[in-house]
Amino acid sequence: MKFMVKSFNKASKISKAKNRVVEVLKEIQVAYDRELRYRLESEFPHDVVGLAISELERETVIKRTNVPGRKGSGDTPNIFYRLPSSDYRSILPLMRRKLELAKAIQSVSSDMGRYAEEVWFNAFKENGWETYPSNVEEIGGVREFKGKKAGNDIKKDIDFIACKDGIAYGVEIKNRFSYPDDLFWKIIVATDLDVIPLIIVRWLNPSQVKAIPELGGFYVVYKTAIYSPSLEGLVNDAVKVLKYPIECRSKIDDSFFKNRVEKIHDYVSENLDSIKDKLRKFREDIAKFRYWQSRLGSVRN
Repeated sequence: MKFMVKSFNKASKISKAKNRVVEVLKEIQVAYDRELRYRLESEFPHDVVGLAISELERETVIKRTNVPGRKGSGDTPNIFYRLPSSDYRSILPLMRRKLELAKAIQSVSSDMGRYAEEVWFNAFKENGWETYPSNVEEIGGVREFKGKKAGNDIKKDIDFIACKDGIAYGVEIKNRFSYPDDLFWKIIVATDLDVIPLIIVRWLNPSQVKAIPELGGFYVVYKTAIYSPSLEGLVNDAVKVLKYPIECRSKIDDSFFKNRVEKIHDYVSENLDSIKDKLRKFREDIAKFRYWQSRLGSVRN
C-alpha cells in the first residue's frame, strides 16, 4: 500500500511538473534541460522535472532541438526543448545566447566553488568561531584533526573544521547548481574525525534532506550560488536569460548566519549526547560496510 501511495504521489508530481514545463516554454520559447530543472526547483525535485521532460517529449508535446554544429557535454549539453509550433529560426539566436552563457558559467564553476568555501570560512571566523586550519589560504583537503584520521580506504576529505564551545563541526561547502553527489563520503570523513557533519549547500534533494539528520548530521541550504562580484556582468546575464539561482556576494549576512548556523549550534549544545549516539551508530554501520567492501572488492569513491 505504501508503495502504491508513493507511486501515485510521484505520478501526480510529474503530471504537475509537465504542466509547468509547458507553461515555461510558452513563456520563454526555448530552454535546455538543466535550465528547466533550475527554474522549477523550488516547486519540484530535479529528477521529477527530468521525468516530466521525458514524458512530454515521448508524447510529442515538446520537441528536442539544438544549436547546429555543437554536441555539448557535462553541465552544458546542447540539448534544448521547445514547443512543436515554435519557429526554429527565430529562436536560434536565443539558443546560442543561452548555450554561451551556460558554458561561461560552467567554465568558472570550479573556481567559484573554492570562492564559496572562502566566503563561508570567513563567516565562521567573523562570528567568533575557531577554525582548522586557521587561515583561509589553507582550507580544503582536511583528513586529520586532533589525532584522528580519515580511513585510508576513503579518498574524500572535508573543507574545514569549525569549533564553538568545545564542539567541533566538519564543514563541507557545496556551491553547485546540481545536487551534491558525494555527501555520504563526506559524512564518513567527518565521523572518522569525530566531528559533527555540517553540510552547507546551495540545494539538496528531498532524500538528502531526510537522510542527513537521520545520520546525526546537519545542513544549511542557502539556495543561491555564491559568485565573486568580479563576475557581476556574467552573473546578471545568467540570471536574466537563464534564471539561474546565482548571485554575487563577498560575505554571508550576519543575520543569516545567526538564524541558521548558530541555531544549529544551540540545538547541538542541548542535545549533544543523543547526536553523538547517532553518529556512533553510524560509525558502527560504516565499520561493517568497510569490512564487506574489503572482502568483496574496492570501495568506489
